[in-house]
Amino acid sequence: MGTFNTLAALLTCPRCGKQGEMEIELRHGNTANQLHLKLGDDYPRMLREPVSSADQLGAALLLVEGYCECHLCQKDFFVTVALENNRLTSAQVDLTKLGHVPD
Repeated sequence: MGTFNTLAALLTCPRCGKQGEMEIELRHGNTANQLHLKLGDDYPRMLREPVSSADQLGAALLLVEGYCECHLCQKDFFVTVALENNRLTSAQVDLTKLGHVPD
């Protein structure tokens, strides 16, 4: 078990079909403070992570994997989270990757 930040986002669970605010685990970047984030927040960088020229121009788009357990059905699924210029901009269910909890 490691540390992770969490992102609160409105998602529809692909396992039960119900919509709700879900808590997404993010293990990318600096997770030492275990932050609770929402869309629109800046995401913490690693202290020694270099800043690319694309970041400086505001053109950087990074897609990171998130993990989520639905609080309604207790089933899990994966989420693709977009970071644009290091800001959390979207979270979408990843239907191409199966969760760990069996149906």
